[in-house]
Amino acid sequence: MPYIADENWFRDLETKVEDIFVWGGGGEVLIDSIDAIAKKLKQAHPNVDYVVEPGACHEDFIIEKLLGYKHKPQGTKLIESWLGQRL
Repeated sequence: MPYIADENWFRDLETKVEDIFVWGGGGEVLIDSIDAIAKKLKQAHPNVDYVVEPGACHEDFIIEKLLGYKHKPQGTKLIESWLGQRL
């Protein structure tokens, strides 16, 4: 539950990682805690991308693989693009 951590816990985060991607599904129960951690990360690090995919569940990009969807959800495309730009 990193969203309850004190702000000092995130101190010097930019010396550990260059970029951070936070993704949340707009239809998931955990979205409030994801919003909270994204806010703390943005305060602690200059390069945080936060995306909420409307109507998506918590593990939408995993479920699509398990169920064999023929078309990738928007969240999967965003994550792949973000990673592709950094690898």
